[in-house]
Amino acid sequence: MTTALMLMVVVVLINHLGLIEAVEKVIHYKFKILGCSKCGTFWLALIVLLVEGMPIIEGVTMSIVAAYVALWLELFLAIMAKWYETCYDKIQAASYSEDETCAES
Repeated sequence: MTTALMLMVVVVLINHLGLIEAVEKVIHYKFKILGCSKCGTFWLALIVLLVEGMPIIEGVTMSIVAAYVALWLELFLAIMAKWYETCYDKIQAASYSEDETCAES
């Protein structure tokens, strides 16, 4: 299960950071499965778990669980990104208002 969760974190992060799109632009090929965090997590985890020798039923089960957790991790990262943007905008607005005050005096 550890392998499936590690793969899930990797797939979600490369999607969240936009690295999949960057690689697609460079090599001019679209990764349909990796474009979705849940799909990429499921298929990559399933392949790796089966290669490691896990029985098919357990591998599918672990892959589905990892894909479900990927959904929630992706949601958490989206909320954190929105929170970061809001904080950054407030900091920038405060910075610009201080610059205008200094310029007026």
